[in-house]
Amino acid sequence: MRAKLEYFAEHKDEFDVLFLGSSRVLCGLAPAEFDAALEELGHEVRSFNLAVGGMEAFEADHVLQLVLDLEPARLRWVVIEAAGWNPLESEQLSAAPNLRKIAWHTPSETRNTVEAILVAEAPMSNKLVELGRHVGLFGLWLTNAGHGLPIVDHMRGLSRLQPRQNPLFGGDIPGLGGWHPMERDNYRRESWDRRLSNLASADARSRKSDLRHFPVRALRRQVELVRSRELGLVYMSLCIEESPDAHALHEGGILPALLSYTSPREHPDLYRYELRADVNHMNSEGAKALSRLMAQDFARLVEGRAGEGPDGH
Repeated sequence: MRAKLEYFAEHKDEFDVLFLGSSRVLCGLAPAEFDAALEELGHEVRSFNLAVGGMEAFEADHVLQLVLDLEPARLRWVVIEAAGWNPLESEQLSAAPNLRKIAWHTPSETRNTVEAILVAEAPMSNKLVELGRHVGLFGLWLTNAGHGLPIVDHMRGLSRLQPRQNPLFGGDIPGLGGWHPMERDNYRRESWDRRLSNLASADARSRKSDLRHFPVRALRRQVELVRSRELGLVYMSLCIEESPDAHALHEGGILPALLSYTSPREHPDLYRYELRADVNHMNSEGAKALSRLMAQDFARLVEGRAGEGPDGH
């Protein structure tokens, strides 16, 4: 994550569109394809994929604030994956603390996380355990835990950053605009067909969502932050197994714009076995197809927004 942020900081005035999200975005959106497709439609942009494997909503919100604080001169649009707003369902947070988790537990993000835990539908005992975990991570952030060696290295003129050694967490930063192509590894057609058959009937739009258990206030703050910078904001859904919250939030006017690719019925080409690395990730050809499709949908948003104010009206 740090390597990508440092690269973006060095080149912050070169990009018009920024993507944030998990490995689904990291592996699924190829900036070169997206930019080329938009150019064919009459929109000249340069995009950057700032997604990282395992990034969930609160970390994405933290990274968004870091990016906006840099005041990138050309940035006009932010596209964020609409997923991972329930800390009680997080696999990333259930693991041991590390510098990356500590880094986003700022006062504002810890507040957002605590709010999300309190409104979540779960036994109070589970909530108390999760609250303790996040308060502990905030305490580590407050005391700069784990930053001793990096500070010493910085003072000695050394760097611990090796951005190409673990591409799943960063992608090829300069060469592919942050995109990490992912290929299939022993994921068989029979497994995919069986999985797809089970999931196709669980289209996110067909399921009900109870927004009483969603951290709406945190999401509203994010929307207001982006709009205060007079930027366009788009949310995207790329995972077939997502909750229906994104669609309910969009229909309720909380999400300003939503591009959803979660339905095999609406986008059958994206769910062809030949384009998938696994159930949640596109392979390189699938990423190119998704990027060009998203560019077409994105162009319609850009054209529809022409003449609007920063509040979207």
